[in-house]
Amino acid sequence: VANMQDELASLAAQVDKAVDQVSKANTQAERDAANKELALRREAQAEKNRQLAELRERQRKAKLKVDTKNQKCIDNPLGC
Repeated sequence: VANMQDELASLAAQVDKAVDQVSKANTQAERDAANKELALRREAQAEKNRQLAELRERQRKAKLKVDTKNQKCIDNPLGC
C-alpha cells in the first residue's frame, strides 16, 4: 500500500505539471498536445487509485477471518 501511495504522489505531481503545461501553451497545437498529455496522466492516476482501493479492500477482507470453532465469531458479522 505504501508503494502505491508513493506512486500516486508521483502521478499527482505529473498531473500538476501537465496542468501547468496546458496553462503555459501558446498555440492551439501546444494546448491540444498538453491536454492530451493531461488526459493520459489523469487516466493513469484514476487507474492507480482504483488499484489501491482494490488492494485495501482485499486487505480488509483478509482481516475478517472467522474462527469456525468459536460460536461468538460465527455470530459476529464482522468476524473475530
